[in-house]
Amino acid sequence: MNVFTFTGLPTESDATKAYREYDRNGQDWTECSDWAVGKFASVELQLSPGDRFDKFGALEEVRRRLVKMVGPAAAAEAIRDHEKAAQAARAEVGGRPGTWVNDDGTAHVYKRKVKAKAGDEATVADPHEDALMERVFGYSEVTRHVLDQARARQIGPWAALFLALGQAALLTPWWVRLPAIVGGRPASLNTITALVGLSGGGKSNSTGGGGILRWEVDPLTLEGASLHEGEDQCPRRILTPQTVGSGEAISTLFRDRRLVVPEPDENGKTGKAVSTQVLIRRAAWIDFAEVDHFLSLIRKDGSSLSPELRKFTDGAALGVHTKSTDRRSFIDAFTYRGIATVSVQPARAGIILEGADGGLPQRFVWVATDDPNATADGHRRPALAIRLPSWGTPEADEDDEPAVYVHVDDSVRRQVVADRIKALRREDGALVGLDSHRNLVRLKLAAAVAVLHGRTSVTELEWDLAEGLMEHSDRVRAGVQNTLRSSWAEEQRRRGAGDAAREEGKAAAREAAIRKAADSITAWMERQDGPVTPGQIAASGKSGSPRRVYRDEALALLVDEGVIRKISGDDVDRYALVAEQKS
Repeated sequence: MNVFTFTGLPTESDATKAYREYDRNGQDWTECSDWAVGKFASVELQLSPGDRFDKFGALEEVRRRLVKMVGPAAAAEAIRDHEKAAQAARAEVGGRPGTWVNDDGTAHVYKRKVKAKAGDEATVADPHEDALMERVFGYSEVTRHVLDQARARQIGPWAALFLALGQAALLTPWWVRLPAIVGGRPASLNTITALVGLSGGGKSNSTGGGGILRWEVDPLTLEGASLHEGEDQCPRRILTPQTVGSGEAISTLFRDRRLVVPEPDENGKTGKAVSTQVLIRRAAWIDFAEVDHFLSLIRKDGSSLSPELRKFTDGAALGVHTKSTDRRSFIDAFTYRGIATVSVQPARAGIILEGADGGLPQRFVWVATDDPNATADGHRRPALAIRLPSWGTPEADEDDEPAVYVHVDDSVRRQVVADRIKALRREDGALVGLDSHRNLVRLKLAAAVAVLHGRTSVTELEWDLAEGLMEHSDRVRAGVQNTLRSSWAEEQRRRGAGDAAREEGKAAAREAAIRKAADSITAWMERQDGPVTPGQIAASGKSGSPRRVYRDEALALLVDEGVIRKISGDDVDRYALVAEQKS
């Protein structure tokens, strides 16, 4: 392995990737990469020697590899140097030793849902906190209606609201964009949402919608650049979830090859149908209702699902340009609208968070599907009519493409720019790591809030409500991370207990074999005439027999028990039965 040099405290992303590798290799560190072994060993070295819990053997494996590479003395020195650096870095950052840090290198603060005692102050990270619920669902008649009718239908209110916002974005014309506030590229309204809940927790019910809202699309908006453009597009299908079997398949939701019959010629004759790419739809909802389906696709060797989903949420060009025209499929940037939903059980979300290096989990909105305050007393009311705003007629942008931009107030723009500067400078509190896309996701939610209320501008009101939505998302994601950490710790405790039990079993089996060897040696010596040498004892047994394998241990046991005595000689020791007192 490379020299075991300290390069920084291991992060949450490091933890996920290293443990995945450990798990893939049958939890055998000898089969893992130097990188993965080194990360776990570095966590151990944050602790003082008396507090270490090297149940997995990572530190021991590092020592073994270093000894093989540079020798015992240099290996010990490398580990000591790493230990000092790791402990110093942890002391500087703060937090609990022997743990990972945030992806930005700051100490991780474990937020827990707690009940505060009288007079005590407690950090509450409950995604269903009353104050947060009031801040978000008390915003307007629409949000209050969603809360009331979600509970009347036994649907998680947060999931119902986030899906309503997603559908509002989905029904927004594909040529509507967010302005380029940082960088030179505009942004799409497309989103990806993780519906988080336990098995049977209402994830599938959430995507059904339950008839809470009824959408009324402005007819003028549909004129010219229609939402319904495409041979398979109609209002009902826009809100019908689709599924895909690969990343490449996402582009085929919008454009795909079809047999097209040419227009009749001047003689009224038509030629043979030819395969060509045609526009199918402008808007699509991708839904992964089963997390196992999503995980199986994203885990495949060479899978393009993660990069294609990232491009999908960015509104970037989708598809691949293959050598074979028959398999070629693509759609240009900002010529489609889409949302994606993934139903996730907290303990199965590790594969999503593992993609932090690529930027996938940063683009997710995390939403709870449960409702601790659910009741059976609600009264169902008819769906509330939502009149979507008119976006006017799109004008050609610099690329000669139709475009209308959501208006964003200057105060919101200033905050986005200020946060971006903090991130570039890596200042304290900067939005980095898993929060690196937070403001963009927040701006998308703010735009969806505006659309849900019939508006086309993001003001301080929408921006503030979007912060409440992001606070819920942050708390749900933190809960998922805590679940993964707890599952990981419990698994390691279980494996440690299993290892101990296996070691106990091995020890018991070894003791039984030594006992068998001792009994066998005693019986053989009773048939001999006088003291015998260890070589004679070994020669008397079959190859691989306990008498040969455990000869020395068996002789020591018999001496301790007083069955035989050791007769020391100049050349070789001999053994005799005590009862016979032979010399």
